Amino acid sequence: MARCLGALGLAVLLAAPALADSTRARFRVTVSVPASATVSLLGQADALVVSEEDVARGFVVVPVRYRVTRNTRRGYLLQIAPRLGLAREVEVRGLGSGVVLHDQPMELHRDATDRVDDLALELRVSLEPGVQPGRYALPVQLMALAL
Repeated sequence: MARCLGALGLAVLLAAPALADSTRARFRVTVSVPASATVSLLGQADALVVSEEDVARGFVVVPVRYRVTRNTRRGYLLQIAPRLGLAREVEVRGLGSGVVLHDQPMELHRDATDRVDDLALELRVSLEPGVQPGRYALPVQLMALAL
């Protein structure tokens, strides 16, 4: 009898791992990540410095670099909004077509297959009459919406 119980116990111990491995479960996980984009100012041009010569000339040109990063490869919508009070108009060069901002924002569709898009722009800022030499915030704000 003891041998029979011992054999039965041994059989249960040997079968336990096999029984544990035979249980299976399946499930599906779905994750939805909303499209997003961010714009970062690169380099040192975080402000517009207006000199006396710029005031006399009526405009100032400042090079700026931005990086647009997003989690999709479908392109993005670039929104450019002027800051009011400093400039009569801002010409944005480097986007492939002439962009001139007055007092209304502008949106441009950008086809980009990479997730990072570096923009090297030049801002030609036509100064409002009465602007004094000094340091000012950049005359445009950029935002990006991932498509």
